[in-house]
Amino acid sequence: MSNYKLRSEIILGLYSEGQCVAESSLFSENTYIGDGVAMDDCTVLRLESFKFYELLEANLHILWRILQDTSERLRYNYIMKLASANPTNKLLTLFNYLKTNHYRSRPYSYAVPYTRKDIASLLGLRVETVRRTVKKMERDKRLKIKSGKIFY
Repeated sequence: MSNYKLRSEIILGLYSEGQCVAESSLFSENTYIGDGVAMDDCTVLRLESFKFYELLEANLHILWRILQDTSERLRYNYIMKLASANPTNKLLTLFNYLKTNHYRSRPYSYAVPYTRKDIASLLGLRVETVRRTVKKMERDKRLKIKSGKIFY
């Protein structure tokens, strides 16, 4: 059992179809310290570490994909750490990152798939701060809100 005591719920990451969750624990041979919640129907594969290693040895393309995904998550963490303490800059950094990774470039062409609560948890902000900042960004024409959904 882990010695870590979680004090509150935070979002450590949001994953897309085909991405691995908690594979770092298999590489480091440590227990994963979080829980996962699927927001859509999905298939979950649970592997013992020796089976995981066998899978990777027999399928180097899978290892390559895991390395790419892990590198991209590290890049995201670096980008978010470089974002200033200003809530607007944090939101812009997140939205630009998401929009770029979904190959969108036109204004308001990316529908942010997360709730204000999810965004607050990802950025270490309070939900009310996210709500106020999003409203201000809408007034400044940096984003649009349609039926409660953020379009950036």
